[in-house]
Amino acid sequence: MWSLKDMGKWICIDDTPGVNNALDYSHKEITIKRLNELERGFIVYLINACSIGTDDDYEFLRSVIAIVNKSKKIKIIFVVNKMDEVNRTIEEPKELLENVKVYIKNLGIDNPEIFPFSADASLLFRRALNGEKLSEVHSDRFYKYFKIFRERGYSLGKIAITNNRFNKDNYISVDDELYYKEDIYDAIKNTGINLIEKEIQNYIKQ
Repeated sequence: MWSLKDMGKWICIDDTPGVNNALDYSHKEITIKRLNELERGFIVYLINACSIGTDDDYEFLRSVIAIVNKSKKIKIIFVVNKMDEVNRTIEEPKELLENVKVYIKNLGIDNPEIFPFSADASLLFRRALNGEKLSEVHSDRFYKYFKIFRERGYSLGKIAITNNRFNKDNYISVDDELYYKEDIYDAIKNTGINLIEKEIQNYIKQ
């Protein structure tokens, strides 16, 4: 994560394997073993917005929550990824998160912290801001995500009265089209990444 820098502390990130790999049943055992060895820490539990409550996830999450509830030194947050793939004509994002909340509470977390997120959109926005040249496929996804996560029909950046706005350094080019950087920063905020990073930083500072 770009913003997890200069925290004044060592940060150890343990990316455990997913548990829904039908070809390797050891993934769950490896992850549970690692969690049982954890004395303190911050768990980011990733949930796929398009496949909530599968049998594999239900059983695994129940095991994880049992471990978390045994220790006051372990904090867990839930990140619902792939929100960009949610069909809003079928289920509103807010309704989806309420369903996730009920799902988690039924497994033993009374007041779960749940963060909607789009990892792919966040990554592409930041790669663009970092000056990286995007492939045609990535440029297409960038355009799709930008439309999703920008406030529709209204951009404060575009109506600002300031000469500085027209400085070429304030723009980036994606697939030969100029985008105002402030608009992309706003779009990044809407992906949910900032809240997740802030939550992790607050924990590290403790």
